[in-house]
Amino acid sequence: MTPRDGDLPALVAGAGIGGLAAGLALSRAGFAVRIFERRSDSSEIGAGIQIGPNGVKALCALGVGDAVMAEAAQPNVIRARDGRSGRIVAELPLGDWMTERHAAPYITVRRADLHKALRDAAETDDRIIISYGRTVVGAEQSEDAVAITFDDDTSHERGALLVAADGQNSKLRPSVAGAIASQRACATVSRTTLDAGDVPGLMCGNTVTVWMSAHGHLVHYPVARGRQVNVVLVDRDPQSAVTSQASAELDAAAISQVVDQLQRVAPALAGLRSTFEHASWGRWPVIDAAPLPTFARGRIVLLGDAAHPVRPYLAQGAVMALEDAVVLGNCVSASASFDEAPAAYDAARRPRTVKVQNAAKQNGQIYHLPRPASDARNLAMRTLGGGTLMQRYDWVYGWTLTGG
Repeated sequence: MTPRDGDLPALVAGAGIGGLAAGLALSRAGFAVRIFERRSDSSEIGAGIQIGPNGVKALCALGVGDAVMAEAAQPNVIRARDGRSGRIVAELPLGDWMTERHAAPYITVRRADLHKALRDAAETDDRIIISYGRTVVGAEQSEDAVAITFDDDTSHERGALLVAADGQNSKLRPSVAGAIASQRACATVSRTTLDAGDVPGLMCGNTVTVWMSAHGHLVHYPVARGRQVNVVLVDRDPQSAVTSQASAELDAAAISQVVDQLQRVAPALAGLRSTFEHASWGRWPVIDAAPLPTFARGRIVLLGDAAHPVRPYLAQGAVMALEDAVVLGNCVSASASFDEAPAAYDAARRPRTVKVQNAAKQNGQIYHLPRPASDARNLAMRTLGGGTLMQRYDWVYGWTLTGG
């Protein structure tokens, strides 16, 4: 649809990866955008992130592909190891194989670098205004607009469309999907980033490595063009996820517990205890969330974790938010009015994100198999081979800009 003079802006709650991407997509569709972020600054929490070809295509569509790839690594392979023995079970191709198959690379990047590229693009876009320290807590719709309220209860803003990109603890989700069962933590994720020079050969190299164990699993991969290594430990015990959001930097006692768990998952890395203990760790809960009945109601849409939290076992959580943004922009551009775009977005995105949520959950179950089921898993992976295993995810990575 074509913007008209005097049109109300599109409103976005949240200036994380999904919110900034949504802002860029809506601006590229021709609309003024107001983004509101509850945090008082533009910092981004987290460590590293894997972005498959589908995510890279979305970043390029948003105009930030080159900026992100300039700070990324491009691993050649995903190496799956049996955590107990340390043996390599399978090597799934990335690198040129992935690029040739899906017309874009598979990259790994610091989350802060991804966020900075999106933020820089938004802050230099004359159509976009970002306001920090403003928490959107409610929304009301009329026939031709949506009005949002803030936690200070002293002001409101009106827009033609509201994108709720306010995370897995979204305050706006009930406005769209109604009351839902409370989400629960089903596991705990701990993350750190190390200098590449501080880790041994088992953790170096241009690879994504997954150590699979009944206790959980460990993933590590290069970021910052190979200068650093991102380390992600998944503990199947949700009890250590003491908050519903990212924990502050862990203290020495909590780090010791993380390292104990890491060595249960990957005993071959026991010699790195001192390195891990002197690192700065953060901790997050893994949320078990049932699919929502809708991502849109009237002029309000849910995007990213507000719509579909994805377990981090397929490296698709943030990528789904990037896809969401591109599809939303396409729907707005193609619709005759803002009234039509939300329903088109919902129809395009819900089936795909539910499928991704289920695939990520299944991956976690495979990673965490106990013996003797893990022995059967290892044999099956060796027999099938990395290429065949990776082809099972063509439907994920082969996403195109016109797809849902």
